[in-house]
Amino acid sequence: MTDLILGWGETGKSIAKYLERKEIRDYKIWDDFNSLKEAKKQESNLEDIKQYKNIYVSPGIPPDHKVLLHAKMEDTNIPISTDIDIFFKLDSFTKTKIIGITGTNGKSTCLELLKEIILESGSSVEVCGNIGLPILDIDQNIEYEYLILELSSFQLHHVNRMRLDFAGVIN
Repeated sequence: MTDLILGWGETGKSIAKYLERKEIRDYKIWDDFNSLKEAKKQESNLEDIKQYKNIYVSPGIPPDHKVLLHAKMEDTNIPISTDIDIFFKLDSFTKTKIIGITGTNGKSTCLELLKEIILESGSSVEVCGNIGLPILDIDQNIEYEYLILELSSFQLHHVNRMRLDFAGVIN
């Protein structure tokens, strides 16, 4: 059985790199924008949905995407997860305080301002998630005091595992 990466933006590519590092090369990519797909990994047939053992959803994919609806309609019981789930399974950064920010508008600005405040306090911090660096691309050898994650509402819909020390919702 193979895995499916739903969405081929920065996060989808980051998930693919993670799978490759784990020597999992049997995955397909579904992306609604043809120009972003790798032809050899491209998937576009909903009828093949039962072949997947996991579906990894990128942050910009809404819960009512046709692939997710088809998987649910077919009652496949395929685990649907995100890069956030993968990150927290790694059990990395156990001493790092993790801050999650979500909301409609102003997330990126809030993250950058919060980063500056934390840096001014003398602490080490990295911003990741939907802005800048995907969370799976964080250097595992650096133990930051804080990680600030930008989280989309679509992403939160599918997250199964997450440990936040602080959270904020930006209106």
